[in-house]
Amino acid sequence: MTTMVMGVILDLTAEQQGFLDELMARYCSAVRWAFNRLLEGVLVQEIRLLVQEKFNLNSRQANDAVHDAQATISSQKELLKVNHDNAGKKVAFTKKQLAKAKSPGKKTRLEKRLEKEERKLAYWQGYIQSSTIPKVVFGTKKLFIERCKGNITREEWRDARSNRYVSRGDKTKGGNLNARIVVIDGKIYLEIAAEMVQNERAVCYNRIMVPIYLAHKPSKKTGLINGLNYRQMVLDYLKTGVAYQVEILRRNAGITSI
Repeated sequence: MTTMVMGVILDLTAEQQGFLDELMARYCSAVRWAFNRLLEGVLVQEIRLLVQEKFNLNSRQANDAVHDAQATISSQKELLKVNHDNAGKKVAFTKKQLAKAKSPGKKTRLEKRLEKEERKLAYWQGYIQSSTIPKVVFGTKKLFIERCKGNITREEWRDARSNRYVSRGDKTKGGNLNARIVVIDGKIYLEIAAEMVQNERAVCYNRIMVPIYLAHKPSKKTGLINGLNYRQMVLDYLKTGVAYQVEILRRNAGITSI
């Protein structure tokens, strides 16, 4: 069972905000690029190496971007099956209704509906037979249409396509190497891997540390927590040393970490 805890990154400096914006832009570009290379049949390991170099990501970040692209393709394939099955059920139902229909008017309406549903079924069937998926619009189809209509600016469209960063966990690296949650003097911070630093012995990374808020609302009367104490849930989980995933999203000029 997966538990998701939402929080907010607080008090970002201009430098930290700029770093996160730039990191999310590179990560999202890497996911889109990897997505297209996967559809072209390029080997996964080759894509990982190319992503790391092309988008200036470390090896784990590159692996996460490729994994993100793979997950998008997998979810689209699952969605394709669902859409195909649903279309098939609609066709079968309409055929039964048509077989029972007696009035010419009702038969005409059902025949028109059946024709439309069969076209939709054939549409989904075509992707299944060709082992492909429908075109994916990163940034949402709705906003893409708004951009085509000129209702949003080019900058707003770019922002919608560059607003997230995902770091998968690793138990052997303290839970998450690139985006680690740490507790200092009772306060919770998110520590994010930044630029690479080469020394004589090994390669390491500078890190930026930003405070985060996790929901916990104490009662003014009793001091007890109203609802779930997400803050304590995270603190207890960190003690286990188990891996955890961190996703950073930019929403309405704010940053939300999950």
